[in-house]
Formats: sequence, C-alpha cells, structure tokens
Amino acid sequence: MSEGSKSNILRDRPEEERKHRIIGSRWVDKVILLNTLFDFVTSESDHFVTLEKTPYVSGFDSELVSTSLAPVHYRPLHQRFYWATKDLDGYKDGEDTRPEIRIQRKLGTGRWKQTLKLSRQSDPQKGVGKTIVRQEYEREVNGFRIDFRLFPKEAEQAARSVFGDKPLKPVICMQGQGIPILYHPCGRADILFEIKFDKGKGFSFDGEQCEVVEVEIELKENLDGAAVEEIEALLDESDAALYKNFPDQLAPCIESKPAALFSHLKTRRKENPNTFGEAFDALPDDRWVMQNSLSFGR
Repeated sequence: MSEGSKSNILRDRPEEERKHRIIGSRWVDKVILLNTLFDFVTSESDHFVTLEKTPYVSGFDSELVSTSLAPVHYRPLHQRFYWATKDLDGYKDGEDTRPEIRIQRKLGTGRWKQTLKLSRQSDPQKGVGKTIVRQEYEREVNGFRIDFRLFPKEAEQAARSVFGDKPLKPVICMQGQGIPILYHPCGRADILFEIKFDKGKGFSFDGEQCEVVEVEIELKENLDGAAVEEIEALLDESDAALYKNFPDQLAPCIESKPAALFSHLKTRRKENPNTFGEAFDALPDDRWVMQNSLSFGR
C-alpha cells in the first residue's frame, strides 16, 4: 500500500497541555523528585482520580480490584530527531511561528513516523502563559526523511510557508522516556487528562547538550464538550495540587523540549553565520542514524 494511503495516518488532532520543569542542580536529583511526584499522583485520590479508583471499579469483583495494578505504562527509551533549514526558519529573531518537524522510529515495524506541530491562533479565553495549544499531525514515512506531501494540504501549506522548499537536516536528537498516567480530574468521568513524567537529554549536531525533566498534563478526552473555562479550571486544579505538595520544586514552562538547543543554534548562527552554514552543509542527512546504528538494530 502506498505512503499516501489512509493506512499511514497516525493522528491529526489539537494538543492542549501544561508543562512544569523540575528544579534541581543535578540530573539525579531532578529524576528522584520526578519519581516522588509520580508516587504522589498515584496515591492522591481527591483530584487525581486514576482509572482504577472509585467510581471506575464499580461493579468489579472486590478481590480482582484489590489485586489490580495501576494503569501505568513505562514507555521504552525513544529518540526523536528534529529537522531544520540552514537558516533556522521559524526560530530566527522576530519570528514566532515555531513549527516543529521531527521523526521517530516506530519500534518493531522498520518504519518511521514524522510529526509536525504547528502553533495555533491564540485563544483569548485560554490562560495566557499557561496552556500550550498546538495542532499536531503524524504520518508514517519510509526511511529517515521528511515528506511534507504526506500531511493534509492545509498542514503541508503551513509547513512550507515557514520552511519553503529549502533542504532540511536533522539538527537535534532528543532521547528520553515517558511514564503516562490517565486520570479523571476531580472524578469528572466526562473529562480525561494524561499526566506524563518525562526524563530526557538532548544533543545538537554541534555537540551542545541539555537536560529535560518535566511533568506534562494534557487533555485527552472531553466527551460532553465542557467549556474552555471548565477545562482551564481543572488544569489549574491539577497544577495547584502539584505546587501545594512540591513548593519551590517546579516551574511552569511553555517551551517544547528542544527549545534550549534551538536557542543555542540560533545564537551560534547569529554570531557566525558562515561557520554555522559550513557546519550545516557538512552534516550528513543520516548522521544520527549511523551514529546510533546499534540502538536502531541495524
């Protein structure tokens, strides 16, 4: 079946989420705190009503309920590769488009998925500086490459309006692991949030590194069409529950994971555009794949 068929459509949806970075001087300290936050969320039952808690076990055998496990999925380690043009279109001074195009290996398939994230028009009803709102598109693609043609026309046009037809290369590799938990905030059966505990490290093609240890809260389902104000209020309650129990250990964040590395590349390009351009030109399209060939099973 061809790449353009419906079989390669993974997801098209809006993304609404809150991010909170873990504060700490050392990587290990931040990860320890992340694990403590995880324990808190799985044990708290007033706001973080996870799927195994009352009333979601109503009607189940009591012995089965007493021995059931929390609905936690430890995702495998992953690597995501972010692509950009030589001019870092969308990330230069004065630009606020901030599109992201990345690619990730689909484990066990021998294929890849490419993800395009586009900032959506600001909603005046949204809490400014709190909720990150983006449109997300995912498609399968053969090989380690980017193909805008696989996205819907409106998404392709939006991407090309920023990147044009300039060559794209993978300039950043983000490695990490996420632990997601689904919960009904305050027991609202019609609304489903996901809270994800992320730990990761990032690497730019010129050797810069960054650490990312954070908590993300994302709207997953709004079955009865609750108003924007209701969703925002529930997100506020989730935030408040975390900050009440972990004061001075969390910081709100509205940046994506590779933002610090893109900022580094932007600074390097501005300081010496010729040197940056030469380094970009010398970057092989498959540099990350070859470097990580063992982890990709090749």
